[in-house]
Amino acid sequence: MFREAGRVFFDFRWITAIRQECVLSSARLREKTNLKGNDLIDIIVSLRKDKELCKEIQFENYRVVAQAFTFFVAGFETTSFTMAFTLYELCINPDIQTRLRVEITKSIRENK
Repeated sequence: MFREAGRVFFDFRWITAIRQECVLSSARLREKTNLKGNDLIDIIVSLRKDKELCKEIQFENYRVVAQAFTFFVAGFETTSFTMAFTLYELCINPDIQTRLRVEITKSIRENK
C-alpha cells in the first residue's frame, strides 16, 4: 500500500543480505573444514553434498537461507512466549512462586 503511494518506510534488503551472508558463510566454512556443529547448518551441508538428492531437489541459496531463518524465528518465539507465560503465571500465583523459590533454593544448596 505505501509502496504504491511512493513511500517506503523501511528497506529490509540489508537485513536479508546479512542473514544470507551469515548462513552461507557458515555453510562454506563447514564444507571446507569438515567442522561439525550438530545443527541446521550441518544438515544443509550434508544435503548439498548428496548428489542424487540434488538432482531431485534444487537447493537455491535463498530457499536455504529462508528455511534457516524460519527455524531461528520459530525457536526464538516459542522460547520467549514460554518464558513470558511462565513469568505471568508466577506473578498471578504467589503461592506457586513461593514454592518454586523454596525448591530452587533447596536444589542449589544440595548441588553445590
